[in-house]
Amino acid sequence: MSKLLREAYARAGLETLRRGLWHPWKRKRATECKHMPLNNVAKAGGWKCRSSQALPEALKQRVLTGERGTHQ
Repeated sequence: MSKLLREAYARAGLETLRRGLWHPWKRKRATECKHMPLNNVAKAGGWKCRSSQALPEALKQRVLTGERGTHQ
């Protein structure tokens, strides 16, 4: 995947972002979802998360729409 991302940057004529290839994108997503419960954002993003009990489809919908809902 990293090779594909580097190729996409090259085709677009862009330099890779500072501080890594993937980390800036992960940080941006986490920042944009900071109003949501951390364990829900982590689970929806495929990050390690031990405490979330929410349903995956519900998490995906909340992350994609920015819906706040009730905190679990």
